[in-house]
Amino acid sequence: MLLGAGILPALFSCAGPRPIYNHSTDGSWQQLSLPQARPEYTIFALGDAGDPDTLRMDSNFGTLRHRLAAAGSNSMLIFLGDNIYPAGLPHPSEGRRKEFEAHLDAQIAIADSFAGRTIFVPGNHDWDEGHVNGYIRAREEEKYIEEKMQNASVFYPEDACPGPQEIPLDSGITMIILNTQWWLHPYAKPDTGICPYGSDNLFLNEFENLMRKNAGKKVIVAAHHPMESQGPHGGKFPVTAHFFPLREFNRKLWIPLPVLGSIYVLFRKSGYIQDLTNKRYKQLQQRLESVMEQYPNTIYLNGHDHSLQYIPKNGVHYVTSGAGTESSHVVKHKRLHFGYPGRGHAEINIYPGNEVWLEFYRTDKSGKAEVLFRSKL
Repeated sequence: MLLGAGILPALFSCAGPRPIYNHSTDGSWQQLSLPQARPEYTIFALGDAGDPDTLRMDSNFGTLRHRLAAAGSNSMLIFLGDNIYPAGLPHPSEGRRKEFEAHLDAQIAIADSFAGRTIFVPGNHDWDEGHVNGYIRAREEEKYIEEKMQNASVFYPEDACPGPQEIPLDSGITMIILNTQWWLHPYAKPDTGICPYGSDNLFLNEFENLMRKNAGKKVIVAAHHPMESQGPHGGKFPVTAHFFPLREFNRKLWIPLPVLGSIYVLFRKSGYIQDLTNKRYKQLQQRLESVMEQYPNTIYLNGHDHSLQYIPKNGVHYVTSGAGTESSHVVKHKRLHFGYPGRGHAEINIYPGNEVWLEFYRTDKSGKAEVLFRSKL
């Protein structure tokens, strides 16, 4: 047993994070070429970037910044939530405020030379990791980012409301932003006294109205929480999680705890509020998916799982880009066309004729951007 515990870490740690490809995409994606025409619009997506090196720009941020510098004004950088680890931005009267402001400053700096639009979306960690001060800390973050960037149109949905918030990107392209943490948050949160759609039914009905209104356009739905995932928040765990559960919190902690590991996996599969196995989370998933499937080729873009994933299902394209400063496992499955348990970001390019391409990037050993996967959607 001890021998096995020693061999497993050696095997996995030497390999490092490796891309996962579906049998239909393995190898074939490298033969695909992007259209020669310039994209009409590009979306750069980075989620879960809330624990950066605040002393210098790390390689993942640097790669994205380099990509942004070459983009035109018809583009957007979207941070997909969990912009501050571990529990959002404290009130100015609380200690360590400056430390956590620096987490946001490091992300804002990525867009210094970017000609396009930048948007931040909240996640569960921005809401005090789902605890009692969630609403207060989400509003603190919104106010800080708007003041820092001198832009009142940079944090969505506004006022910690659930949304949905419609943002036209181009004549034929619309983004609909959702605050999925509002749906899951068990403590005080704004209702119809503050938000136009501040109840479950109003929120869901307006989402359906916006999807219907934009029928015929390219629609990107952006939120923090995934609706489809082969990662831990999707309730998917590799065998190693039963033996080395601490790796779920720090990928370097190869400490064998087989009994505790199995208990941890069972807990996560039993309905943790931040996982798709949870009853309320699943209600949201079922309602959103039933609407999106009526409008083929809708793209759902999210963070939350600390990985890169592409899962097409029933005509909807589910894209996870939550590998800003963290990384977590991805479990292989026939429905997963691509997965990467390492750091990187996603790009969505929309070309003339409504031709849409998805690409995932990481930083290679020389510090340059490396394409991990591309697909026409």
